[in-house]
Amino acid sequence: MTENRKEFKNAEVEKIVRDAMLNTQQQDKNEIIELIKIEGYPIFNSVIEFLTDFGGLHVYFKNQQNGIVNDDINFDLNHAFNLEVPERVFKDYIPRVKKELCIIGTAYRDHFILLMSNDGNVYGGYDDYLCKISNTGIGAIEAIILNQSFIEIEL
Repeated sequence: MTENRKEFKNAEVEKIVRDAMLNTQQQDKNEIIELIKIEGYPIFNSVIEFLTDFGGLHVYFKNQQNGIVNDDINFDLNHAFNLEVPERVFKDYIPRVKKELCIIGTAYRDHFILLMSNDGNVYGGYDDYLCKISNTGIGAIEAIILNQSFIEIEL
């Protein structure tokens, strides 16, 4: 277990994630790097470290805002890469945050793409909507599950 898994601040979220980890096969670091290279995204240590711990994880939770019982966060890179075209990330999202970004997963039943910058900040995007979710991957998991406010990034 790496330090990333010890940073949860909310015990309920930690339990949800820990339970989901029981059914998750950890991804190999080299496999993660190769997947990212193939898609043409930059390779960041922050992304590799986060996905080494959480890659492949699929967490289900009850959405506190709309009551959907099977809302989710999915850190399956292949799945995320199949849902979002790199052009949107490179031509729309990156210029708005003024940082390079790499896809790390999806949330809200594939309606939201999750991206991480080199400094570990996590962003979420859906069509023209883009927001900053958290300063860390674990913070993003907690923010999504606990229905915390995100910071919208204007067009």
